[in-house]
Amino acid sequence: FGLSPRSLGWVLLPKTVLSLLFGIVTGTIFLIIIRVWLGFWPGRFLWAVWVLAGLTAIFWTQVALVFGLVARNYMAGAIGSVLGAMIIFFIGGGLSMVRAHKDAVTWIAWLFPNTYAVDPIRDLVLFNTWPLDFWQVLITLLAFASVAVFVGSTFSIRKLRRLG
Repeated sequence: FGLSPRSLGWVLLPKTVLSLLFGIVTGTIFLIIIRVWLGFWPGRFLWAVWVLAGLTAIFWTQVALVFGLVARNYMAGAIGSVLGAMIIFFIGGGLSMVRAHKDAVTWIAWLFPNTYAVDPIRDLVLFNTWPLDFWQVLITLLAFASVAVFVGSTFSIRKLRRLG
């Protein structure tokens, strides 16, 4: 990073895109396992699952980057963000329908994209139906991803420049 002649944003952007692609490949492998094991598959809605899961992954990639730089160990950041995402999944209503139980979702869960994405992804994968709130959720996830990339990249660039 210290050898980067221009803004480190141009170094971090390809890493974010690569993380996104690997996340989508890994997620698709899990979808194939779910298809073989349980028989569920999003079918023609696979692209929508990729979009929603990808935007959520972009958010958590930035969290992992920031945690990794704070800890000065990327794996610690990655593990911390995965554990954080799982905790948020459960307290955000990952095992129940968030739409039907909004009042039961803790306030902190609304600060993370998982809470918004879980119901539409469930609709697409398990029920093979188009979620009525897809576009609203898409805009929400775009906002989360945009803010995360801006804040995460800004923090990371400053931290990396200080580290030299």
